[in-house]
Amino acid sequence: MSTTEAEMARQQQAEDVARLLKEYADKLNVMASRLLGIPEREATAHGVRTALSTEVGTILDGYDAVAPTIESLTRYASQILEHFAPEKLAEIELTLRLRETERALDAVRLAADTLKNHYPAFLPDSRKKRLRARP
Repeated sequence: MSTTEAEMARQQQAEDVARLLKEYADKLNVMASRLLGIPEREATAHGVRTALSTEVGTILDGYDAVAPTIESLTRYASQILEHFAPEKLAEIELTLRLRETERALDAVRLAADTLKNHYPAFLPDSRKKRLRARP
């Protein structure tokens, strides 16, 4: 592979990682919004606490399933930025997407902690003691 081909491949890699980060930041933000909306939904729909508790468990299980891989993707994005110096626009986009994704990971954790600390009745019993902590 020539130097130009290698640079083009790295550039494409940076763009692909930025696209994936955006996709998963969006998904994480939806999870956080759904979690934060649980208390309000319960207040307007009396008697659905069990269903909401099940929904919280489902959201948090989904988060636990994808968070380690998303965290791996954020580390990979950092490595690309540190070692491969993509073109300036790709670097800016990748940096923005990386920050958005890190913020979205934190938003889900914060929403889960808020439910755990202020609305524990919404957490399924299996979740009351364990929330995945950021490494």
